Amino acid sequence: MLAYACTSFAQQCADFSKLKKTAIVIGNSKYDDHPTLTNPENDATDMRDTLKRLGFDPVSRFIDADLETMIGGIDDWLGKIDTFDVALFYFAGHGSHANGADYLYASNSNPLRVFDLPFRTYPLNHLMSNLSGSKAKIKIVIIDACRNNPFTRSWTRGAGGAQGLVTASAQGTIVCFAAGENEVAEDGSGRNGTYTAAILKHIGTANQNIYEFVTKVNNEVKAVTNNTQNPFITSTLSNSFCFNSSHTVVASGNESSMGTKLETMLKRVNLNSSFGDVLNFEYGAGSSNLFTYESLPVAAECKNATIKYYWRHLRESKIKSRVMAFLHQAGLGEDITDDAYVVYVFNDNKLARIDLKLYSGNDNFYNDFMFALSQEQNFAPPRYKVKVGESHYFFTTNKEAGWNTVSISYTNTPNLNTCDNDWWTK
Repeated sequence: MLAYACTSFAQQCADFSKLKKTAIVIGNSKYDDHPTLTNPENDATDMRDTLKRLGFDPVSRFIDADLETMIGGIDDWLGKIDTFDVALFYFAGHGSHANGADYLYASNSNPLRVFDLPFRTYPLNHLMSNLSGSKAKIKIVIIDACRNNPFTRSWTRGAGGAQGLVTASAQGTIVCFAAGENEVAEDGSGRNGTYTAAILKHIGTANQNIYEFVTKVNNEVKAVTNNTQNPFITSTLSNSFCFNSSHTVVASGNESSMGTKLETMLKRVNLNSSFGDVLNFEYGAGSSNLFTYESLPVAAECKNATIKYYWRHLRESKIKSRVMAFLHQAGLGEDITDDAYVVYVFNDNKLARIDLKLYSGNDNFYNDFMFALSQEQNFAPPRYKVKVGESHYFFTTNKEAGWNTVSISYTNTPNLNTCDNDWWTK
């Protein structure tokens, strides 16, 4: 067995897109007899959605599973993985270590003493034994679990001084732990736990083998936690593996990337058009006098009388076909709601900016959108600070309103209308 703490291999990716891949993800946040964890449900949901986009099919998901459901779901998945090339297991929730063995907690796990652990939790060794006998060529195990020993410490993911899960492996397997021994895994202050947030950020990088991937994840977690959490891996994996080879569409920095397609779509908007030109586009030729420019609302909150705006629901706008074509290519168009809209922003009767506000029935739409563009998860630049450079567009969201919205702005005027209020969504 080989143990890697921070190893990077410069091996080039082969085409892994044709491999048959399956996964199971479990996120246990709510426990009958232990404190609730904030993020495991989000972690498992986001991992499922991300793995699906990376070609894992099927991906089974279990949330707040009791022990019977957890054992049954894992056993059912283990019984099917022999027909797959790659099998991935992910768990987020409470975990503990005692007497040289490691245990994952179901929602109703309630061991009263150390001897109860093998019977009231899910032993990690049971999973590893089954994976060892599997015909799947590549087995990946990711454990984002509390490291607390319930018989010596309190139950709070992120509390210090707890025991760590010990090394475990099986032939052809890589096991990724969120923290080292005698450390704990932080639950995180955002949507995801610290470790899973780093995974979601880096897993879609193109042409990156799995050891490069885990090195980036581990380094980021160390940096974020000021070296109080030090992830590590154990591996007997003789074959390399890439989650996203250069042949997939979720690659950044190439002409087929979704970011390039979005930029191309936005640049088809003819900035500097007059309000009459926009009316002709939206309502057909001869519609330039349908409304007057003087009748448009003024961006009063920004105290700039030269800035006016005109908006339409996306479902009614002629730009809908362009926007939806892009979203469908990214696999994100199915759940766009009727509330989505487009705003045309004018400066002295010249179109200077266009804003799209997208609402989705998918509660993880923002992260999915950013992932499709190979952007950092949960990335939001300062509001209304439009990028200076060839591409003047940015993305943001309203965390208080949930993660089902994305705002896109495109302009030829950097920092146009920098102000404190989201005036065009009033």
